[in-house]
Formats: sequence, structure tokens, C-alpha cells
Amino acid sequence: MSDDFNHELEFADSLRNEGQWQKAITIYEKIVKFFPATPSLQHNLAVCYFALGQHRDSLTFAKAAVQLDSSLWQSEIILAKSKKELGEVDEAFQLFEKLSQQKSVNGEALLGLADILLNIYGDPLKAIQTIQPLFDIKNFAEDARLTELMASLYERDESAESLTDRIKLFSRNSMQLNRDEVSFHFKKAPLKKTLKPRVGLISPMFQASPVYFLTFDFFKKIASQCELIFFNRGHKIDWATDQFKAIATEWHEVSFIDPMTLARTIHGLEIDVLYDLGGWMDPLALKALSLKPARQQFKWVGGQSVTSGLDCFDGWMGDTWHTPQDLQHLYTEPLINKTDDYVTYTPPPYMPKPNTRKRDELAIFANPAKLSRAFLKELSEIKGQKHFIHRQFKHDAARSRVLSMTHEKDVTFICPETHKEALDTVNQYQTLIDTFPYSSGLTAREAVALGTQIRVLHVGSLFCERHTARYAKPLTL
Repeated sequence: MSDDFNHELEFADSLRNEGQWQKAITIYEKIVKFFPATPSLQHNLAVCYFALGQHRDSLTFAKAAVQLDSSLWQSEIILAKSKKELGEVDEAFQLFEKLSQQKSVNGEALLGLADILLNIYGDPLKAIQTIQPLFDIKNFAEDARLTELMASLYERDESAESLTDRIKLFSRNSMQLNRDEVSFHFKKAPLKKTLKPRVGLISPMFQASPVYFLTFDFFKKIASQCELIFFNRGHKIDWATDQFKAIATEWHEVSFIDPMTLARTIHGLEIDVLYDLGGWMDPLALKALSLKPARQQFKWVGGQSVTSGLDCFDGWMGDTWHTPQDLQHLYTEPLINKTDDYVTYTPPPYMPKPNTRKRDELAIFANPAKLSRAFLKELSEIKGQKHFIHRQFKHDAARSRVLSMTHEKDVTFICPETHKEALDTVNQYQTLIDTFPYSSGLTAREAVALGTQIRVLHVGSLFCERHTARYAKPLTL
């Protein structure tokens, strides 16, 4: 490779290391035309495209890198991650499993396995077991601890207080960036009657997700009174994204930048009030917010399962059902309960009309991870047919875990592919049984809107354990 190309390659590598993915891609693609048989170039393109959320492209380049050099396990990791994002979950799991056995401890592979076990196959305990070897390895310990804590929300034997204490400790040690490195100051400009407050929204879920269905009406109502500044941390674009963009004053794509740069970006845009709508779904954003780059910061919807453990928030937007004041000790954020309902449900345009002739059978509509041992044990003692509804039950691993703890003859699985199909399915049933300890969130709102009853077995103390607390009294067994 000539000196000119070497110089360009060094520049591309520096851009990649700085997270300037698109600029790096432009140079890498120029060079790879002349040197197509260079596996490292193919790998770097795969890394950059994956970082931008362009998973088909990352899959293509990762495959090319592996074909050129079968020992390049780093490219196989990108290959597996890309397959997972594209819905080829079982193939991704098998590839992660193979990679985890090739080296004594392949941290990336073990984290990939744990991610699928927890978030798709719905086996929190196995996910925790998988990442045990990583707790004492510096480069992976933080991700392993975070995985363990999130898995413990679904399946655990410890108390809410004990888990909360572990989360607070983790946040102090791993999520709080050094405030000695940067101290944000805000301009003290005089207020003008014509000056609208600048309201920031940050999330990876500005799409057809709980963030849309549970917050959109509020932000649409205040859009004429404020300047709405969106910080998009995600890659998916759909009809709900278009709705958010329609009410945005500014829209910033920030999925590809590091926490410190993100914090400086937020501060530079002079945000008066910022709503974090990502929470534990986006720990990198939490790190940025730990520096408090906005004048005021509030936690609301999206990854709001449990306290952030940080002291950078001016309030936690809850209600008297989710966050009664006697549970303040479970939060580092001050609880703000202005009403008895912390959100307003906005139905999608394809919401079906309530079915007036529902089936008198029991349905469970939940991510498989919410089916705890205790829940499945209690469910097996309830007589009658049970219908499990979720697209992830198309995977054998998700079904087999349920069948191992229930009576097989009483169980059927329904795997809707779209949100509309899921709503149409729930609409057929008279009663939805709620999971515990992690209860239904958006699903409960949808069931009520469809006229389906919610049967609540237990109500816990954490935010994610109290989504259906308001429905418990008349329907508890």
C-alpha cells in the first residue's frame, strides 16, 4: 500500500476511533476499491456501518472479512450482532455460542449470548449465569454487572431494597462521569416574554414504542408553547418517528457519539428542561446526563423500570399508584406525583374497536423475560387454557422454558408479527393475566382500551412492579 493510501488509512482509523462513522466509511470505501482482499478494511467498514445502525451493510462487510480471514473472530462478533438485529436470532445465538467456546473467555460473545437469553428467549437466570466469568475482567465487568442488574428485575430472590442498593452502588461507581473534568455553567440571560423555553427529549425509542404511546399527546400539546429539541439515540424510523419530527423544533441524530461529547452537545444547545425517555435502555445517555448538561432534568417513560441511581435528576415523573411517597427510599430522584396517572395513552391509528364477544379464556401477553419462576408456578395452579401471546415465542428456547414449568396440554402460543396483529389478538380475550414481579406496562393500557380485563396476581414495590397496581383491588385472586 502506497504512502498516500497509508496516510488516508490512518486518517480513516482516527475518524473511526472518534466515532465519526460516516466520514470514516467514505475513506475506507475509497481504499477498499483498490485493496478488496484486505480483511481489516472489510472489518472496519462492518464496525462503522453497525455503529450507524445499518445492519445489512455491516452484515455484508463482516461476511467479507471472515471469508478473507477465518480467524478474524472480531468480524464474526459483528456478523452475529448484525444477524440478531436483522431478526436472525437463532443463527446469531449459535454463532455467539461457537465464539464463546473458541477462546477461554470471549467477553463479546458471552455478552451477546446473555443479551439474547434475556431479551429474546426470556431466560434471566441463564443470562446471569452466562456472564459470571466477566465480573472480574476489567473491559467487560461493567456490562456484565449491568446485565445482571437488569436481569434481576425479572427474576430474583432478593428484596426490592436490596436490588435498589446494588443499582445505586453500580451507578455511583460506573455511571457517574467525573464532574471534575467538566463543569457546566448556564447563561443568566434575562427572561423575555417572547422567549419560549427550550425543552429537550432524549431517547433511542422515538418510534412506535411506549415512548410514543405514553408521551406523544403531552408533547404535542406543549409544542406551541415550547421549542422541542429532540436528541435521537436510535436508528429505527417509522410512522411514529414522523409524528415526533412533525412537532420538533430541532432534531439531532446523536446515536453515534460518546457520553462526554453528548453531554457537551446538550449543554451547547442551552436546554432549559430535559426529559430522559431512555433510562436503562440507554446507559450511555445516562452517563452523559450524570453531568447535568441541562438546567433541569427529569426521568419519564422509557427504561423507567427502576431508579437511575444518579443524583442529576430534578424529579421522577410518576403517580400515586406507581410511586407513592412512602417508596421514596427506592429512588435517588425526587418523586413527583402531580396526578394519579403519570401518562396519557395515545392509541395507534390501527387500534381495533373493542370486541364485544371475547373468548372466556386466559391470555398472557408479555415478553418471555417477564415470566418468572414464581409467576409460572402460580399460573400453573390456575385452571383452564392459557394463551401466551408474543412474537418471541416463535423461538423454541422461549417456548420450552414455559412448557417446562406448566402443563403442556393447557398452553398455546400465538406469535403475532406486528403490533397491529398483537392488538387484534389481545382484543379476542376477556381476561389478561398480569405477570410479576415485572408487570405489564403499555400492554396494560392497551388491554384496558380494548375492554379486556387485567387479572393482577401481585403488586411489588419497584416502579416496574406497579404498572397494574390500579387494577389490583377488584381483580386480585
